[in-house]
Amino acid sequence: MYRQFGPINLPHVGMSPGLKFLPQEYQQWACQQLYLPSPVDKGGCAGDLRTACSHILNAVMDQKTVCTPTQENTDHRPSEAGTCLPDIFSRLQEIVYEMELTSRSQRTQDKGHFLLDLISHRCSVTSDLQSISSELSIQQTLHTWNRVILALPAVMLVTVKTGGGKRTLDCETLMEHINQYQRKGCSPAGLLPYHLTAHVLRAVLMASVSCDCASGEVNKAMSLISLQCPLLLVSAGHWWGRLSPVLVSLWHRLTDGQPLPQQLQVLADCHLWVCSSKDGVSCPVPSAPPLLLAACLHCVWEGQASGKGIRTSLEMLGQLTEQHTQLLVFLLFLCVTDLLTTFLTPQRVKGLQRAQELCKDILTVLVDSADWLLLFKTPCSEKGLYQPVAVVTSDEYTRLMPLAFYSLVPHLNSEILEKTVKAPGFLHTAVLCYSSLIKLFMDGQTPCPVTEHLTDQMDPSYILTRAQQVLLKTISLTSPTSLSQHQLNQLEALCVDLDPEVAAALVFHLSSSSLSPELDFL
Repeated sequence: MYRQFGPINLPHVGMSPGLKFLPQEYQQWACQQLYLPSPVDKGGCAGDLRTACSHILNAVMDQKTVCTPTQENTDHRPSEAGTCLPDIFSRLQEIVYEMELTSRSQRTQDKGHFLLDLISHRCSVTSDLQSISSELSIQQTLHTWNRVILALPAVMLVTVKTGGGKRTLDCETLMEHINQYQRKGCSPAGLLPYHLTAHVLRAVLMASVSCDCASGEVNKAMSLISLQCPLLLVSAGHWWGRLSPVLVSLWHRLTDGQPLPQQLQVLADCHLWVCSSKDGVSCPVPSAPPLLLAACLHCVWEGQASGKGIRTSLEMLGQLTEQHTQLLVFLLFLCVTDLLTTFLTPQRVKGLQRAQELCKDILTVLVDSADWLLLFKTPCSEKGLYQPVAVVTSDEYTRLMPLAFYSLVPHLNSEILEKTVKAPGFLHTAVLCYSSLIKLFMDGQTPCPVTEHLTDQMDPSYILTRAQQVLLKTISLTSPTSLSQHQLNQLEALCVDLDPEVAAALVFHLSSSSLSPELDFL
């Protein structure tokens, strides 16, 4: 049976130097002459390259998932020790290359989808149960898959389709895969590894030269990515300093020195802008997606030890027009993600104070805007312009957003806090986050890192106590006309069983006699 060929050969211990070519010759004979042409009823593949490729991929995935190193300790390349894995990968690459040639000659429209379908199927098997073990299993599967896919030609990730007499790129399946699965396996959260980001973008460039207008297809693909695949957009912005020489050189080789596509030039402009901003030089903000600008700025900030340059950049942004509010809100989201990472990753606990300071500095600039509250809204449909953040990080980070909210707000200085609590919609968001935080605490889902650097600011019980204090203060400062009777009833119902004291405060300070009847339609 061909499906048993991979498992049988993978554990094979390396032979002596004099016999090292025998496994390769045997595998080539088995793949090309025995199993591939043989009919299915005799254990072969009936000439179907996809079937052959899928069997090998599944065998490699099964073998490597048994013992996979953590993402922090890998070089993003398949492990070779004690197995015939390099030889098996050579056979896999031969089959994939033949598939690529076949798809060109037959103008197949879905040549690369089966690779993503395969991993999607493996992930969906373990994603039915919402549990920590399920999440860990998906992360391990994705980590193994990413190491495998990096050994295959990048161009296989993107489809070139033919329609209306034109050849165009189709990145839909790839973007869907990243949105649905890759975000669950990122470490750190909200950021694809450099090698994977480079592999995906190289795929776009390499596939584009098979289209009628390579530059135009790259521009369309990158524009679509900015709208529909925020995790890839953030990763491209973050890694652009390393990606730039690789992609520019590749593009010039592919197109005989043609100018860089406009959307890639936008990435370069964003990176140049943030570097100037870091040095305190005021430059016009490039015309680019706010999330991309935020990702580039966040990347540069990571390398700054002092907060002085960061505050200077924020002051410059704060003086700009309101159109850059989105940039600041997305920037806050990326810093909030860093904050949550300090709770979830013991090695990053030392970054708590820095993450808090960055978030507080951004909130100081955003104090006159209520947009930032949308980051903490659930469900996703209520996030408005900031819906993309829902598919940048994992579901675990989304669940922990209330923890981030009350790890920040209580630590604002009194002047900023007083302005913040009076922002439209603040009380509503604060109550929702508080009720969610209590539920997280009761369910044992509030992380408390086991580390010598643990402080009160990371203790869930301390955070919960401070959250109640801030919420009660907020209720006392909120005008009764800011809520309708319907809204008040909703908030009271949320808290009556979880925290009767907060529920009573809502009724006492925002009684029906003072409510605005005009707001009841909300």
